[in-house]
Amino acid sequence: MVPDRLLVDIDRDGRAQVSAWLEGELPAPVGDPVELEWSLTADELEDLRWYLEDYLRAPFGVYEDRGPLIAAQLPEWGQRIFNGLFGLSSARDAYVAIRTRAALGGRPELVVRSEHAGWMALPWELISDPAVSAPVVLDALTVSRSLPAGAVGQGFAVGGERLRVLMVISRPRGAGRVSDDRPPAVAASGGCARPGRPRGAAPADVGAAA
Repeated sequence: MVPDRLLVDIDRDGRAQVSAWLEGELPAPVGDPVELEWSLTADELEDLRWYLEDYLRAPFGVYEDRGPLIAAQLPEWGQRIFNGLFGLSSARDAYVAIRTRAALGGRPELVVRSEHAGWMALPWELISDPAVSAPVVLDALTVSRSLPAGAVGQGFAVGGERLRVLMVISRPRGAGRVSDDRPPAVAASGGCARPGRPRGAAPADVGAAA
């Protein structure tokens, strides 16, 4: 079952289009695109980075006072992001409708889509409904990111008889995250063996890089 989704498509210039994608239906734009002005300053983003990456590793000593001060600002920052995105009544109504449907079961998604990495990298997980005491990711919605439909490029011809694939992954626990003795097809699928390649398909070499 595909969950209900709120799609937020943001172009390079910051124009955002909110669409509602309900289960069993096609995506439907909600209102007109709006100029999205990011609500947090560069200093606030740096404070957030420090809180998540530095302070939580050592929440004592010289960090003991600054950390709680930043934590106290998180709800207000999240509400500013929420109001910037759902400030128009049409977008807010779509959010409320999907949130109401979530009470019947399921876990709706807020999907941020953009070809511009700057918009994708922003901390959307902080978004907080002013009417609720917790960020939406802890209360109602899953937040995810995706490239816009059609932005992944076109198919292309591959010369030769063997297709070579480089798999780039994150290894937060070091090189032991992926065992080199696993078959490439198993490593590429995240550890789950897949059926053999389709008849007539070219063999593939899969390499991994951290």
